[in-house]
Amino acid sequence: MPLQSSGQISLNDLHVEAGGTTGTQCSMNDSDIRGLIGKASGAQSSFSNFHGASAVSNWSSTMTVGKVTVFKTTAYGLQSAAFTFGSLTDNTVDNLGGAQVSYLQWGNNLFVFGVKSTTQGNSGWTSITIGSQTINRTSLSFNNTTSLNNWAVWQGTISTNPFGTTSGATRSISMT
Repeated sequence: MPLQSSGQISLNDLHVEAGGTTGTQCSMNDSDIRGLIGKASGAQSSFSNFHGASAVSNWSSTMTVGKVTVFKTTAYGLQSAAFTFGSLTDNTVDNLGGAQVSYLQWGNNLFVFGVKSTTQGNSGWTSITIGSQTINRTSLSFNNTTSLNNWAVWQGTISTNPFGTTSGATRSISMT
């Protein structure tokens, strides 16, 4: 079960979420605790970075990469909204209340992950791995508004395209 999305979190809370036994010795630099938010050994973090983090892999799928070019910008991945391209074997994200994936794409150094939802907050997952590239939720900005047709959207600058440039290629997707 993910850690709470706000409020005080203790080191013991992190330790238990990462699979440790309550009340036993641990540190913020333990690999299982750092793994909750994808931090490297010795990297600085604060307890608030762990809001909504989870050690449980709650969603995985396989993507057939799509490609679209709009106004001289090419996007790779999946979109099931205005410009439909790409596909997923499972587009229902259980750890986000069964929300349906609308966007999972990269173009012009912008990564976008969006689900159809009116109630989704900035929690429920820690990282998404596409192929061998992991993207942390805390490195993305979040927006959930009805002006976005009821989509919860995480986006941010990612310089490396996690989908590659071959339309029809497959990529494994997993979320923790």
